[in-house]
Amino acid sequence: MLGACAHVSNPTPPPVEQPKVVTRTLAVAVCPAEVSGDVPAQPAVPGDAVIAGNAAGQGWLSDIIAWGQALHDRLVNAKAACDKGADHG
Repeated sequence: MLGACAHVSNPTPPPVEQPKVVTRTLAVAVCPAEVSGDVPAQPAVPGDAVIAGNAAGQGWLSDIIAWGQALHDRLVNAKAACDKGADHG
């Protein structure tokens, strides 16, 4: 080996900085128009209204009224949650 070559070192290259990956997650609640819109008022019972029927009919009528009330309450609660801070889409 030549003397001049004996002193040549093979330096380790400097470390290469690895790229940094930054992720950001943003969750946005969006309320559909069906929920964010005004909830219609329930119809008023006329003062002279008469509802007559047999027990099965009256039972069905009570059930459908309770079902409608539950849907109304759910819609009112959903609208209140939307109005607290979600985007209206």
